[in-house]
Amino acid sequence: MKPELIKENILLEDGRTLSIETGYLACQANGSAVVRMANTSLIATVVVSTEEKKGVNFLPLNIDYREKYSAGGKIPGGFIKREGRPSDEEILTMRLVDRLLRPLFPKIFYKEIQIMISLLSYDINVLPDGLAGLVASTAVYLSGIPFKGPVSAVRIIRMKNLFIINPGIEDVKKSDIDLIVGGSINSILMVEGEMKEVSEKEIIKIIKIAHFYIKRQIKAQINLLKKIKKKSKIDFNIKNNNFFYLKEKFHFLFFDKIYNIYKKFYKKKIRLKKINILLNNIKKIFFNDHIIIHENEIDIIFFEIK
Repeated sequence: MKPELIKENILLEDGRTLSIETGYLACQANGSAVVRMANTSLIATVVVSTEEKKGVNFLPLNIDYREKYSAGGKIPGGFIKREGRPSDEEILTMRLVDRLLRPLFPKIFYKEIQIMISLLSYDINVLPDGLAGLVASTAVYLSGIPFKGPVSAVRIIRMKNLFIINPGIEDVKKSDIDLIVGGSINSILMVEGEMKEVSEKEIIKIIKIAHFYIKRQIKAQINLLKKIKKKSKIDFNIKNNNFFYLKEKFHFLFFDKIYNIYKKFYKKKIRLKKINILLNNIKKIFFNDHIIIHENEIDIIFFEIK
């Protein structure tokens, strides 16, 4: 099947264009997207396992972000030609994307997800970390994974009383407010950054401006999905119809017992031993009642209460 480029453009007030595209690169991934602004471009690919990972009670989500020398038109010199471990900036960008996306997956989704974000080309006038949240959200949204998205993030600064979206490195150095804001179409999910003694009113104003652009980027993701003829979907259903009843019953019967173990301030080894004994007893009770189908259902509820 011949790759077909599908593209959505966002025109900013300063004349710059932000584009989101899919369908041409990394077609074998569950979801892929490329975001371009000026000469800065990033690609994100999402791959999900076919089977749930056993023995875990958390979402096995792995996010990797890399800025290679090749994005700036360079090759590492000297004896070592390979590039080493991620830099601090790359690690912080991974954490920003993780903080934005992780809460939006279902709590009992245990299939392993890998999100790989790579900087394809770098423009000094557009920092790539402000685009990482957008490209990752787009790839996940197109992949068909159960996801309360799309979402997006923007980097916004204030320089000489002007607000600039996705600025360059020189503009950031001259700014007195520098924020990365992530959000959904209805709310703000994450704010991180620095500023030089500004008022609460100014912070609220800049967050509102950032949210305006976030909503535009989310609408672009929705429009992009509508243009795709063959949409992928990953099946995910709560196997146990009694799960919510189970949660209420569990809370009613065992909340006080769990609370009392923590209330008595046992030493760590003693506390863990008592918790494990209680957990095993709880599982026996519910298995005997034939309420549990999924082996991790009790663990989910137990750790929520704990």
